[in-house]
Amino acid sequence: MNAPTFSLRSAARQRGVALLVSLMFLIVLTVLGLAAMRTTTLEEKMAGGSRDYNIALQAAEAALRDAEVDLRAGGIPAPGRLITIASFPPLGTDACGITGLCVVNSDYTQLYGNTTFVSWSGSSTTVYGVYTGAKPISGVSQAPRYVMEIVRFHDGGYQAPGVFTNPSYYIRVTARGWGASSQTVVTLQALYLMPLAPT
Repeated sequence: MNAPTFSLRSAARQRGVALLVSLMFLIVLTVLGLAAMRTTTLEEKMAGGSRDYNIALQAAEAALRDAEVDLRAGGIPAPGRLITIASFPPLGTDACGITGLCVVNSDYTQLYGNTTFVSWSGSSTTVYGVYTGAKPISGVSQAPRYVMEIVRFHDGGYQAPGVFTNPSYYIRVTARGWGASSQTVVTLQALYLMPLAPT
C-alpha cells in the first residue's frame, strides 16, 4: 500500500494562508497600539489642563487674600496703603482709578469684565503683592491681579439727616489668576463689608 503524498502545490498554498493570517494579526495589533497611544496622549493633555487650572485657581485665591490684606491696610511693610473713601473715584459714577479701585452706580453692575473701565494687564488693576509685600508666585504665566469695587453704601448708624456714625461700604473684590499657560484663566470674587474713613 502506498503512503499518502502531499503535492508541493498544496503545501505552498498552506504557507500563503499562514502569511496572510500573520499579516492580519500584525495589522490588528498595530491598530490597537495606535489607539492606546492616542488615549494615553489625550489623558496626558487632560491631566496637564487640570493641573494648569489648579495653578490658576490657587493664584486667584492668593490674589483674593492679598486684596483683603490690602483692604485692611495690613500690608508689609506696614501699614501698606490706607484705603479711604477718597482713594476711590467720586461716588455716583461708574469709574476706575489707576490703582484697581472702582466705583459702580448699581448693585448689579460689575466693571471687572468691562474693558472700558478695567484692563487686566494695565494700571486699572492691582498686581499681587504690590501693596502687601507678598512674594511673587512661581509657575504662572503672569502675576495675579485684583480690582476692588464699592457696590453699595451701608448705614452704620443714623445720627442726623446726612450724618452717619461708623459708615461701612460693601467692597466687591474680583481677582484673576493665570496658570502656566496664559490661556488658562480663573476669576474669583468675594464681598467684604468694611468701615472706611472718609479721607
